[in-house]
Amino acid sequence: MKKPTVASGPNGRFSGSIEVQGEPKSYISFLLRLYRVQSEEGWTWRASLEDPLSGERHAFPDLQTLFAFLEDRISPREEERGEMQE
Repeated sequence: MKKPTVASGPNGRFSGSIEVQGEPKSYISFLLRLYRVQSEEGWTWRASLEDPLSGERHAFPDLQTLFAFLEDRISPREEERGEMQE
């Protein structure tokens, strides 16, 4: 059995990422912000995600775009699909 590696962030603090060598990433963390804005069509939800380790931010004009982004992040890549079938 492979041992998990706990990734450290700045100052040696836990980064929210646990990786097992040679296996697909099975944990992703984001800070989610949801807020409503008024447009011509009425009120709509907007969202942003922030990576707690890198500080990288992603902004989304609506929840459908947020969900599509998350779906893409968790969908297996081509190389992972082959590993899952074995």
